[in-house]
Parts: sequence; C-alpha cells; structure tokens
Amino acid sequence: MADQAAGKQQEDTASPAAEGDRRFLVAARRSPLALRFAVAWQGLRSALGETLEKEVERGRAALWTPVLIAIGILLYFGLPREPSLAALLAIAIGTVVVTTMSRRRAAMFRLWFALAAILVGLTVMKLRTEMVSTPVLAEEQVGDLTGWVESIEQFSANVRRLVVRVETLEGVEPAATPRKVRITVRAKFDGVRVGSAIDGLVSLQPPPGPVMPGSYDFGRALYYSGIGVSGFSYGAPEIIDLGGVPSAIAWKVPIEAFRGAVGARIEAALPGETGQIANALITGDRGGISEEATEALRRSGLGHILTIFGLHMALVAGAVFAFLRGLFALSSSLALRRPIKKWAAVGALAHCCLLSCALRGQRGDAAILHHVGGDVGGDTARSAGLQRP
Repeated sequence: MADQAAGKQQEDTASPAAEGDRRFLVAARRSPLALRFAVAWQGLRSALGETLEKEVERGRAALWTPVLIAIGILLYFGLPREPSLAALLAIAIGTVVVTTMSRRRAAMFRLWFALAAILVGLTVMKLRTEMVSTPVLAEEQVGDLTGWVESIEQFSANVRRLVVRVETLEGVEPAATPRKVRITVRAKFDGVRVGSAIDGLVSLQPPPGPVMPGSYDFGRALYYSGIGVSGFSYGAPEIIDLGGVPSAIAWKVPIEAFRGAVGARIEAALPGETGQIANALITGDRGGISEEATEALRRSGLGHILTIFGLHMALVAGAVFAFLRGLFALSSSLALRRPIKKWAAVGALAHCCLLSCALRGQRGDAAILHHVGGDVGGDTARSAGLQRP
C-alpha cells in the first residue's frame, strides 16, 4: 500500500514537461519515421539544455544576448517585404513585458528572453533603416553638384574619394535628391578639406548591387552609410562658399585639422618617402606615397600595412598603449599613485579615433573600444562577463 501511494504521489507531482515528453514518445511509436524524429529531437533538446545550464553556471549566459540580437538582424534582411515599424515595436515591447513577468519561472523566462532578444534585433535594424533612409537614383545622372565635403579618402597624390553632403544636384528634384553622394576625383585638387563647400560637374550611377546572388551587396553598404548614389567628377571641383557648415560635419573639422597638423609635423621631421609612409601609418593619409613605393610594398607583401583596418588599428593601439604606459611608469610617483594604465588606454583610444574618424576603421575601433575601454572603466574580464569558472 505504501509503495502504491508513493507511486501515485510521484505520478501526480510529475512535471508538465515530462508528461508532454511521454505523450510525444507514445504518439511517435505509431510511425518509425516519427520515432526517429522524436529520438533526434530529445537528444538535441537534452544537449542544448545541458549546454545552457553550463553557461548559466559559469555566468556566461548573458554573452548569448548579442548572438540572439544578431539572429534578429539576419531575420530582418531575410524578410520577403519591409515590416511595419509600429507593429515591430508593439510586438517587441509586449515580448519584453512578458519576459519580465515570467522571471520567476526559469524555463519560461529563458524562452521568452531569447524571443525578446531576437525581436529587439529585428526592431533595431528596422529603426536603423528608417534613420538612414535616403532617396536612391534609379538611373545614370550627369549634372552640377554642390555640397559640403564630409569625408576624404586619399589613394594617391591626385586620386581622392569624397563623400559629399548634397546641397543641390542638377536635374534632380529636391525630394528625390540623395542626402550624400560618393565621388572619385582623379585630378589635382589642393585645398579641399572636410567641411569645404564644392561645386563641380559629376557623373553619377545608381549604387551597384552584388556581383552574384548571395555575395557582398555594395549598394546596401552605401545605403546604410546614407549614400544614395556614387560616381566620378569631371576634373577637380571648385571650392565655393555655401555659408555655415552643417552640424553633422562641423564636429569633424577640428579633428581633421589636428590630423593634418600631425601629418605636417611628421613630414617636416622625416622628409621624403620615409615621412610619407610614417604619416600614412600614424594618420592614415596615403596621398603622398609615390606609386613606386606603393608597388615596392605590394611586391614585398607589405602593402597591407598602409590599409587602415582592424588588424592595423589593433597593432598600433597596442603599441601606443605599451609606449604610454612605459613612459608613465618611468615616474615612480605616477606609477604608485595614479591610474597610469587607464591613462595609457585613453591615449590608445584617442589614436584610434584619429584614424577612424575619416577612414574605414570603425569596426576595428569598436573592437578596440571593447577591450581597451575596459581598462578605463574597470576590469575588462568582469565588465564583459568573462569570468573563468
């Protein structure tokens, strides 16, 4: 009698999940294919459950949040049509509320949290799309362009690529005018700086699409940079006066002036090709390097050191950090009483900002900010949730 009572009590207190699994397996026995699927599903579920429990025990479950948000971003780009922003916001907020309400039940909380993170990623990507939305030209256009230079990328002495914030574009209605255009200038063009107002004849084409299905989409990358069209200039544009510089560009002007002053000082101290290469490595300005030197670096396998990307920025930031920390450590009073490690980290971050302001180094800058910035705010490992078990 006691055994029967204990068995009945155990059966009554069985969890709903176990009861659901039992019913699922009973139904699966009716078909061999369904039985195989049931066994595979149970194995996958058990493996995922064990992995999740280990991550929670080690305090690393929060690190899966960016992964779930990234899944939501990928889902956004895979949707067959553009979703409604209002609907996404309502669903995401509702899911977050349900997640908060279910925090007392671990299994339900984890499920709703994962769903909420995915919806947050999807909604954030939709918000980003709305924020950078700009008209895109559908066909080739030749006409006069006026606007302010927002960024300059110099490849050689007479080859520059400019991003111009458009004021007027001949032959295009104001409502259909892209906010920014990217043009290549293959002519001597002295005196142009970030914030300069220019006027010139340009040939513009719609942003290029992927070379093959599933490959890199150049047009999408330009769109999310706010650029609606790209092309080239017929000769060097003329520098004109359009009044005050827009606030979106004005904050870059002193930074670019500082970069220019640093480059001029380097070239004055190291005349010739040596100074040009040093300037390229420190400020990212490659315009003064001759074709012969560029070809020599390329043939020797060192051409990549002139490209401002993540690896370059990480190496330079590490060197700046080590140099500044060693310099501060020469003073015993500073080393013992002041946070010289944080000071050196600030210097490394400042140098990265100097490089990435006008060049394509933002991803490397973000990675360095994550690692070096931890030294400014505290323990990097603890702030990132990467404690060892």
